[in-house]
Amino acid sequence: MSAKISVGVISTGVSNAFNVAEALRSVGADVKIVRDSGEMNRYDRLIIPGVGSYSPAMSHLDKMGLRSEILEFAASGKSVLGICLGMQLLMSKGLENGNTTGLGIVGGSVVSISSLLSKNEMKRVPHIGWSKVHYQDSQKTLNGVGEGPAAKDFYFAHSYTVKTNDNDKQIRIGLVNYAGLRLVAAFQKENILGVQFHPELSGPVGLQFMGKFLSGEYLS
Repeated sequence: MSAKISVGVISTGVSNAFNVAEALRSVGADVKIVRDSGEMNRYDRLIIPGVGSYSPAMSHLDKMGLRSEILEFAASGKSVLGICLGMQLLMSKGLENGNTTGLGIVGGSVVSISSLLSKNEMKRVPHIGWSKVHYQDSQKTLNGVGEGPAAKDFYFAHSYTVKTNDNDKQIRIGLVNYAGLRLVAAFQKENILGVQFHPELSGPVGLQFMGKFLSGEYLS
């Protein structure tokens, strides 16, 4: 019997790490929630989960000495997945309640959806519920997840969104339509993957996505 893939799920102090860990276990992973520094390099995969606010999450990572370890893990070539807020923390900066420096693994910023809407747009923010993710590259991660048409339904819950730098537009592998906007739903930069949706709350399709991340298939 082959050994299980080991996954570290980082506690950002404001995350839903437990739900993510349970979803991973259901698809065969050996999972531990990471709360302290000094243990990250033992894992095969790393996940930064979502839910919460940008500044408190980054402050917690810095307080626990996890920023540098996340950067070292990413630089090693091992797979990193950011989910919702975790995806946003991968960016250069977040503009939620001020200007907070992020992990800077992916160039760009995190801005409020409201700031992108026209004054006449009355669409409700935050964006909560099931929405279709439209794949941008048939060779990338989301291809093959689910059955039927290219667009797949995933569960979203966010009021801020990622804006990648212009020179990083090619990393956007999934988009979602909301309030007349085309928001980044997923990006991939080599071994770094970020998704704005919550795979752990997205039923069978979300678990299939988690299994694909676990297998490392998206890197092929």
